[in-house]
Parts: sequence; structure tokens; C-alpha cells
Amino acid sequence: MHVRLVLSAVGLITLTVLISACGGGDSKSEATPVKPDRAFTLQAKNVKFVPDKLTIPAGSVVELKLENLDATEHDFQVDGLDADVMSGGSMNAEHGGGHDGTQMVAVHTTANGMGSVVFMANKKGTYNFYCTITGHKEAGMVGTLTVE
Repeated sequence: MHVRLVLSAVGLITLTVLISACGGGDSKSEATPVKPDRAFTLQAKNVKFVPDKLTIPAGSVVELKLENLDATEHDFQVDGLDADVMSGGSMNAEHGGGHDGTQMVAVHTTANGMGSVVFMANKKGTYNFYCTITGHKEAGMVGTLTVE
């Protein structure tokens, strides 16, 4: 009898949690996708970025797509860029940067894959970007991002 009571209580709690999680939430609290002001596609091809120079306006919402045309994984990381990442491949300090609390603009792709990040650059300047996969930066998979 005691076991049935405990199982019934556990079932009731589980059901309550599930109903709460699936309930019709207030539409104001749901995240609204951010529409970018500009979109750029950067290709990873033959262990190079094409193009290897990008220019974006400060304060604009930008979507950067990384199209991987190689049969190996690639990624894109910008060091020192003060940016607000709104969706996509942001990584904080665990990926080699962002130690000052700012969000890092970074995207990872699988072989022949596609990734994207939506962000707003807050500060004008020229920043280096590169692929963090071992040996790729050294092979010349680098570029510059200018925020003006």
C-alpha cells in the first residue's frame, strides 16, 4: 500500500511538471528571432577563407554564414571583437577568448556543412579571424574583419 502511494505521488508530480513545461506560455516571453540588417557568406575552401577580408558597419545586426566546402571540419573565430551575439555559434571564454566577459563571435562547421552566427559589433576597428582547427591557422586560414 505504501509503495502505491509513493508511486502515485511521483506520477502526479511528474505529470504536473510536464503540463507546466508544455503549457501555452505567454507569447511575450517567447524569444523573437532577430532579423539581420546584413548577411555575409564566408566560404571555407582549400584551408582558406573566401573572402579573407570582411567589412561590416558598427551597430548593425549581421548574420555571418560559414559555408564549409572541404571534407574536413572548420571554424571561424574573431579575437577581441566587442559584440552582442544574438543567435548561433557564440562561445565565451572556453574557446580561447572572450576572457573579458564579452561574447565571442565564433562558428563551427562539420565537413561540407554550414553554420551561422547573428551578432552586432559594438566597437569600430580591425580584428583578426582564423580557423582554430589544429594546423589550419598556420596553413593560412586567416583573415580580417573591419568594423566601421
